[in-house]
Amino acid sequence: DYNLIIGNTANANYSQTDWNNLFASVKINAEGGYVAPPPPTAAETISTKEGIETVSYGKIYTGASPDNYVLFNCTNDSDPSTCEEWRIIGVYTDATKGDMLKIVRGTPSTTGQVYRSSGTGNAWDGSDIQSYLVNTYYPTLSTTAKGMIEEVTWKVGAAAQDANAGGAYTSAGETTWTGKIGLVASYEYLYAAGSSCQNTAGTNNVFTPTCTSQDWLWPVLTNNKNSSGWCMSPYSDYASSALYVNYASGYVSYGNATNYRAASPAVYLKSTITITGGNGGSGVANAYRLG
Repeated sequence: DYNLIIGNTANANYSQTDWNNLFASVKINAEGGYVAPPPPTAAETISTKEGIETVSYGKIYTGASPDNYVLFNCTNDSDPSTCEEWRIIGVYTDATKGDMLKIVRGTPSTTGQVYRSSGTGNAWDGSDIQSYLVNTYYPTLSTTAKGMIEEVTWKVGAAAQDANAGGAYTSAGETTWTGKIGLVASYEYLYAAGSSCQNTAGTNNVFTPTCTSQDWLWPVLTNNKNSSGWCMSPYSDYASSALYVNYASGYVSYGNATNYRAASPAVYLKSTITITGGNGGSGVANAYRLG
């Protein structure tokens, strides 16, 4: 048995729960030495940051310019200047995989990609844009980046242009696809505008300029508002169309799947990933670093 004395506890008013939590965090190794608890996961760290809001599936960064920059896909892991700057969308809770970060590339990997060039329907699975991300873009990622990515079940069901965030999320869940890389869904774009806009639809009728101006994903998905960017979501009303974010207005729009638009790759990170440095600000010196 060990007698553990921590500071001056003679007059401390500790409840049984306090003591249980304290001893649960203290581990003694075989030699009787103190073993520090493991560092928090990236999901645990991000969950308490400013700008994070709770939504249907977990937590998401909201606002016009949150501190959610993260370095990813480095050419040289020991040199941060060789990394790409991505953005943390939020924390996603999965019953099997645990709590994972989802991140999106800070700028589109291409501004000229069709959603689907031929065939019938507008389904994500089997689309040209899916093939581009899985077969063309994903192989270019570094070995370290690939090792951080989790294969998950994505919600790829068709959504209405005028759906609010919750409605778009429900519709998206009606069809799923398992993979390692995809895009931002329309419901994520709508949630990112913040709680005051999450119950409004994504069109210009109700998703006002106030909502678009406080949605950090607008410039990210549209190459800094220069090229309209595809969402992962097909359009529910027309089998030949998919949803995208309009570069000029920031509204969720729909267009023919054969049109060329920007594509911003997104991935889920394994629940064991940690944040090893940075404060989430923009730039190599400030962005979060992963380990």
